[in-house]
Amino acid sequence: MEFGELEQPRDFTTVRVFTSMIAAPSQAHAVLGLDVGSPEQQRTYIERAVDMLRQGVEKR
Repeated sequence: MEFGELEQPRDFTTVRVFTSMIAAPSQAHAVLGLDVGSPEQQRTYIERAVDMLRQGVEKR
């Protein structure tokens, strides 16, 4: 596996949870008008979400 690649999730629930994590800021902005932060803050959020997913998948 190359750096930055993720192991394929073993179940659909993992995919659903990760997609929800990534989509949450955009949904909050669209529905509630909440500030989603600067592009840098958005990138940091997504990087952390990916890190959390990787840690969870690697522990399985």
